[in-house]
Amino acid sequence: MGNPPSRLERYTFLVERPLGKRVTSALREYGFAVVAFTDHFEDGASDEEWIAKAASERWVVLTKDAAVRRRPNERLAIRNSGLRVFTLARGNWTSDEMSAAFVAAARRISNLLKKNPGPFIARITKAGELSVVDDLHEAERP
Repeated sequence: MGNPPSRLERYTFLVERPLGKRVTSALREYGFAVVAFTDHFEDGASDEEWIAKAASERWVVLTKDAAVRRRPNERLAIRNSGLRVFTLARGNWTSDEMSAAFVAAARRISNLLKKNPGPFIARITKAGELSVVDDLHEAERP
């Protein structure tokens, strides 16, 4: 699969449960430092619980839940925790397609993490294009 950008190695990525074991394995194979959601959280863990833990560990979140940006409680938790979240543009891709999208976006992910400490939600297309869909630095200030 090639080698990841060296700057990417300084980050640990939390692979959210719905992405599955195949995506987790593929990203490890490529060189992402990943932790599997299921290794740290019980079934039914609340969004607030896993977001707080991810933020305290300084993990970067990889998910296929594009709706995360539309749920006020999750957005607020992401903003308050400073979390950095990368979501796939669609959640109905195969494991191979999801893995390939993250790998194709690896350099862009690395560059964004270097420039933007969070909080933000970024979207990744199947071709590996990346865009910040919610820069939560300025949004929703009390």
